[in-house]
Amino acid sequence: MKISYFKKLPVFFSLLACLFLGACDKDFFPENTFPIVQSGSRVEPRPDDLSLDQGVLSPVIIIPPLISCGKSVTVRGFVPGADIRIYAGGTLIGSAIGTEPEGQTILVAPDLVLDQSITAKQVFEGVEGPPSDAVVVKSPADVYPPSGIPPPPYFPFLPLYDCGVATFLASLPPGGILKVYAQNASGQTLIGQIDGCGGEAAIGVEPFHTGEAISAQTQICTNVSPFSEVHVVQPAPSTWPAAQVAAIYEESTIINIRQLVNGAKVTISRGTDIIGTFGAPANDVRAHLGVTVRAGDVLEIVQELCDISSRITTTVQPCSALPVAHIQVPRAGDQIIKVLDAVPGSRIRIFVGGQEIGDGGGSQIYLTRALDANETVVVLQSMGNCLSASVLTIRVGRGLTDPVTAGPCGDIERLDYGGGNDPDQRTTDIRLYLPTPGAGTPVGAMPLNGRVRYPSGSGPFPLVILLHGRHDPSSPSHEGYDYLLDHFASHCMIAVSIDENLLNGPSSGEMDARAILLLRHLQLWREWNQTPGHPFFGKVDMGKIGLAGHSRGGEAIAVAHLFNTRLHNPADPLHNFNFNIRGLYAIAPTDGQLQYETNTYGPPVALNNTDYYVMHGSHDADVNMFEGHKMYDRALPVDAPTSNFKGLLFIFGANHTHWNTVWESRNRERLVNPAASRISSADQKTIAKSYMTAFWLAALKGRAEYRYFLNGEATFGTLLPTIPRVTQFRDPSRVFVNHYQEDNNPATGSFPGVTNSTQGTFAVNREIGFIDFSREAYFLGSDLGTKGLVVAWQDGSTPELHIQIPPNLAEMGLNREFLALQTGQIFEASPNYNTPVADKNFTVQLVFDQSAGPEVEAASYARFPYPLPAAQLYYGTPDDPAPKSVLQTVRIPMERLYGDLPLEARGKLTEIIIKYNRSPKGIMGVDEIQFTN
Repeated sequence: MKISYFKKLPVFFSLLACLFLGACDKDFFPENTFPIVQSGSRVEPRPDDLSLDQGVLSPVIIIPPLISCGKSVTVRGFVPGADIRIYAGGTLIGSAIGTEPEGQTILVAPDLVLDQSITAKQVFEGVEGPPSDAVVVKSPADVYPPSGIPPPPYFPFLPLYDCGVATFLASLPPGGILKVYAQNASGQTLIGQIDGCGGEAAIGVEPFHTGEAISAQTQICTNVSPFSEVHVVQPAPSTWPAAQVAAIYEESTIINIRQLVNGAKVTISRGTDIIGTFGAPANDVRAHLGVTVRAGDVLEIVQELCDISSRITTTVQPCSALPVAHIQVPRAGDQIIKVLDAVPGSRIRIFVGGQEIGDGGGSQIYLTRALDANETVVVLQSMGNCLSASVLTIRVGRGLTDPVTAGPCGDIERLDYGGGNDPDQRTTDIRLYLPTPGAGTPVGAMPLNGRVRYPSGSGPFPLVILLHGRHDPSSPSHEGYDYLLDHFASHCMIAVSIDENLLNGPSSGEMDARAILLLRHLQLWREWNQTPGHPFFGKVDMGKIGLAGHSRGGEAIAVAHLFNTRLHNPADPLHNFNFNIRGLYAIAPTDGQLQYETNTYGPPVALNNTDYYVMHGSHDADVNMFEGHKMYDRALPVDAPTSNFKGLLFIFGANHTHWNTVWESRNRERLVNPAASRISSADQKTIAKSYMTAFWLAALKGRAEYRYFLNGEATFGTLLPTIPRVTQFRDPSRVFVNHYQEDNNPATGSFPGVTNSTQGTFAVNREIGFIDFSREAYFLGSDLGTKGLVVAWQDGSTPELHIQIPPNLAEMGLNREFLALQTGQIFEASPNYNTPVADKNFTVQLVFDQSAGPEVEAASYARFPYPLPAAQLYYGTPDDPAPKSVLQTVRIPMERLYGDLPLEARGKLTEIIIKYNRSPKGIMGVDEIQFTN
């Protein structure tokens, strides 16, 4: 029996955090580096009086979930070289020397048991850190659906090559068993196994052979997953790009290498000594050397696959070159620091006021206390005994770099593909999805044409694809987004606008064809990314794909997301999809136009497992109903857990055509009243660049801090127009108090144990559907199934909504940063409760046992303007007035609501009171009251 190659290796290795753990969002190579600009941050010489011996270590972070029968626990955030200890109810069950602070999987014995409370701590140089937050062990049934553990869905990330000795898998059952099999003429053979894998794992295997069918399977307890999809081993490439090495500094023990051939044997030598040997599980790896390198050492890296090899060298830089580590802008209440560019294997120490409050490694450092507003944080990076000569100082706050400014990847390349001058023109067959095409639509051979803007450099970069809507088929609609392509590329993304103009002939029934054609473009990009010698080989991060669409294109991207999994068939080249689509951004989209072969409308698309954002203008005379609001309402259902966010932007004065420069002269959209409220074409494009860039930074590049711009909290200077905008936003870390979907009784809460009552007299207090035409609260664009509360009050009355909170919900609220709700004025054809043009205000107060917090004015955190009546929208003949009532999400910091209440009393929340005591009268909608981050 052969022995797996990896079992012979003397070194530990882990994968590049940027690619697989989402810890980085910039290229780390010297020739492509760029300064990280952060509001309020400075790089300063290291203070002489900075005390480094304060005996502080950060709590480590256990990565959930933990599952019964699991054989391992994965931790992160520790000082490299620390002794990591795992405990079950106080009993030591596992330990290891920490080498990879981005995530190290540690074996435990005995196996994990249901309902155990697992903690971990680090011990370094005689100092013992505090325990981590406890994670409770769950059963497989609690973690996985009734159908059981799914097959490994992301196997492999890249093609498997002849002679390859490693690969990578993700979305595994943590602590379980992973096996890889080869099927050939001799039968099925086990070629690699890990007992106690992490949620993602590199695995060494006996060498692959061309033509073998490779599959993977996982197991935890007696639960065995189905086999993964089968992948056939390809011949080894005859050539490959030279590998690249990130800067490595003295006293380092980890090296970053990229542009390796996945599966290749890699050998690292220092002089005549071999200091590392491993199989590359993917193109990018972080390899633990097992030795400490010295300044001036010359390291040689050789990769081999079959009889082909290549070699490069790199020189270890001195301590004086060790850079500072930048961090995500910290906010009051944060207890985890997000490090943006830590040197692999470095130690990160955090100081405030000269006191050390964090000491760990990797991209997440847990602090010993939460940060306070306006504190100055000092960040020190070190490698062994080497300290960086400079430190980063940054104020605690919400400062962000304005996303409307050009990004750091300023050297932009441009090309068109698929046109008449492209020798690699491609077409695709979409007859199944457009059986009755318009004249001149070549459905059997639709061209795959697109415009590309991309950064120079090797990447890999996230991929963003834009899709236009319906216009004159002879007009190049896809060329109207060049301003967006250039801007996204400057922010280090590959941006593509695809040509579907030939589908603009039919008036209806082509939505599925639009979506399929988009997915065929993604297949093309996947092929290019995997083709050695192609200009885009290895340049595209296919794990970070975003789709944007305008008008019908805005609906088509949602249909494409649906078809990406529903129609995926790896055995059919035309339907081999399953792309990692991480975000969708819709611009004034249509909704409900998906039709099937029977020419009947299909069920509405309900998005899940992706971030979603939609924007629409009040003066849109084409999609004059806010149809994207329906998709927003259906996305990420209130009763389903999610790790995704969604947001909505409604812009007063924006129209349909100014998002696209080719559509600018369209005469169809003429607005008579109120013309004074219209905004300029330039302002519309500034808004598009700003919000869309912020969305991609958050959804594709891990810059979660931009959610505070997308949700309306953060603002910038004069570049963004100061026009009325309404935003809705839902963070994945939320606990609903009331979402009003459970019944039609306003007294019923959504969280078990919540009850609602009133004090004083409301003229109106009832739950209704927000798209009920017979009611006064019709919200133009809301989904048919969306319900909420409508309240109205008369002159002189100050009624209140009282929400009684059970103890378990109070505890959850204690762990959230904000109390949020959606609310806003309702348009009235004959003004009665609301005064046209005037904003509204109200207060929110929390009650704790016998004490109460301060009354906080909601208008301090959001505007609640009167709905803009975009009257007399013309299509040649006047339409009826089309007021658009859109609710605004207001997020009130819990710290503001606590006031001076002592910490020990804050967990005793009993009631939320919403007091309508700041406006003499009004009628407003209320929805989605929640505790959130």
